[in-house]
Amino acid sequence: MYIIDSSVWVSLFLDFDINHIESKQIFEKLWNSKIVLPYCVINEVSSVLTYKWSKDISNNFLRFIKNNNDIFIENDNIFEEIDFFIENNSKVSFTDLAVIKIAKDYLLDLITFDKQMANIYKRMK
Repeated sequence: MYIIDSSVWVSLFLDFDINHIESKQIFEKLWNSKIVLPYCVINEVSSVLTYKWSKDISNNFLRFIKNNNDIFIENDNIFEEIDFFIENNSKVSFTDLAVIKIAKDYLLDLITFDKQMANIYKRMK
């Protein structure tokens, strides 16, 4: 099973994004694989897509995840994530640390374009 960071989702739905082709290739490789998608990532991706491009693109993302049986939507445990954020000394976003925590808790492979996030996850494994 996998967890996919916001950066990969955003680039998948924005065809002008520098990582668009790579994100398409990632999703082609993961076809029919189980993906854990945290609520906080849905929030972040839909917001970025709306503001960077359009509400229609954001709606496409939301329809895609809603209608995909291989995606398990994780209802984040906010209090555990708050504690995890407070205990971690890295200067990184709350959402990124929440994704790392969920990946760690479920022993998921983390897919991200964010090098700092990938390094933090590797150190915690």
